[in-house]
Amino acid sequence: MLRLKSTKTGSEPPSSIDMTPMIDMVFQLLIFFLLTSIFASQAVLDLTLPSAE
Repeated sequence: MLRLKSTKTGSEPPSSIDMTPMIDMVFQLLIFFLLTSIFASQAVLDLTLPSAE
């Protein structure tokens, strides 16, 4: 039976991406935009409500 050679060697580090810095930046941007945004006040209608009898 023919054996195929593996292209990976045992000395290579596993390829994984550390997501911690990206998640940290997303939370920092979210907090920044929440703190710097101007919340628009809703228009208030001046209503005269009927009184109870």
